[in-house]
Amino acid sequence: MHLILWWNSSSPLQLLVLFIDLIPRKDPVSYPDYLKAYYQETNLDKYRQQLQALPGAKPYISPYLYFRALVSPTAIVANIDAGTGEAGNIEEIIQVHVEPIAKEILQIWMETCASPDGKTNEAERVYLVERDRVLRKNTVDVELASSLPKLFGQELGNRAIEPLKKYYYGLSV
Repeated sequence: MHLILWWNSSSPLQLLVLFIDLIPRKDPVSYPDYLKAYYQETNLDKYRQQLQALPGAKPYISPYLYFRALVSPTAIVANIDAGTGEAGNIEEIIQVHVEPIAKEILQIWMETCASPDGKTNEAERVYLVERDRVLRKNTVDVELASSLPKLFGQELGNRAIEPLKKYYYGLSV
């Protein structure tokens, strides 16, 4: 599960980007029963609809190809523009709208996705472990390795990336 909330608090514009993704463990198109059990029967789309109904909300489309490729078709990715002015406006949106939805989705994930169900065979488990490893490695290599040095400078950015590489895929750096 991915859950990211980004808010640029230093800007006079109150913009919030929300990314909630219960990453499918099977291709939803190839496995319609999986799509039905984990996405339709849990009614996950109602949360996207609730967020999209907020004033100033619209779908968020990242300018980064890697992010767009990473996001599953079932993800909730929203941009909420609370206008200009007091930070309290965006804080209220987070507390009243975003927080309850994020908690409900987390609960759904814990009850339906994170619980071992015994339905995954050994070959699928091996595939998923490798897929997750590649996903983490690519996130570090593509996303963080390019953005952290821009944010913190080359030296500090590299120092932050080294332990992530060691942790996620055991490379000596």
